[in-house]
Amino acid sequence: MNIYQKWMIARAAMAFVGACIPSMVLFFSTLCLVRSQKDPARTAFTYLKFALFIFSAYTLFDTVSLSGIIAYNFMYSKIDLEDPDPDYDWDNYFTVLHGLGISTRVFDLVAWTSQMITNILIAIILLRLSTAILSINSGSTVSIGKKLRLASYGIALVLGTLALTFLGLGIRFVYEYWYNDYDIAETCYVNGLRIRLAIDVFILVISLVVIARAVTVKMQTKADKSLTWASTMLVAASVVWLLHTSFTMASFVSWYSLDMTSSVGPVEWQTYFYIFEIIFGIWPQFAVLIMVYVMGRTKANGIWSGQKKPLNKLEDGQQS
Repeated sequence: MNIYQKWMIARAAMAFVGACIPSMVLFFSTLCLVRSQKDPARTAFTYLKFALFIFSAYTLFDTVSLSGIIAYNFMYSKIDLEDPDPDYDWDNYFTVLHGLGISTRVFDLVAWTSQMITNILIAIILLRLSTAILSINSGSTVSIGKKLRLASYGIALVLGTLALTFLGLGIRFVYEYWYNDYDIAETCYVNGLRIRLAIDVFILVISLVVIARAVTVKMQTKADKSLTWASTMLVAASVVWLLHTSFTMASFVSWYSLDMTSSVGPVEWQTYFYIFEIIFGIWPQFAVLIMVYVMGRTKANGIWSGQKKPLNKLEDGQQS
């Protein structure tokens, strides 16, 4: 086993143990988290359930994809091309390699699509929490809240469409690459990279808007001591999410080339990138979900501390 495979095993273990299993536990815990009132906070914690479920799927498929790559490399390294064994069942051997190659690529596509969807849900969650905090502070509905809700849903629709397009191009690439026309596969691969880059840039811009919104909420509610903790957590979650989106885009630009169509993967792999991808990519995204979860679980000095009366009176007629 070479150093390349050892780093991949370490990365897969960190993703599964440090993100996949804990996110599954939190997901089942959130089933009892959502309050009955139909207000922005309730909507945010409803989307938290979906985000944790999708994030769990992301880390699970990511781990399975890496495991497939490790198995593929291990089996391929056993091939002795200079002196092959004539009695060995090479047809079955290469069939297994072929299946690993296809399934690994498909799992990787599903993992990346799940990550994109998780980011979309995080954007909606943080914007809804900011509206909830302002509603509690003012004691009435926030005029910009409905506009932000509609804007966030519109952005989610656009990003969701792009994410599904990326997934479709990826599936088409797998089919063309392994079974049909390599030239079409190259085209699908490059177009998929461009769409993924567009999504990463779009999400980075949204994260900047979210952090600006969180800071504004913090400043507007600083006089209300009961909301200090909630507004601080909102700013912290926004900053951590910005770290994730910045790393995601920077790593993509650094490691992939839109002009490189001869091979699938980064321009130049470095072993430490696998660990950086966990520390600055997966874990910050999970940390944001944990912060939102903590905000929902906190009874005192949290987002619910200012709700002496049900918010449905304040948000009467507002749909979640």
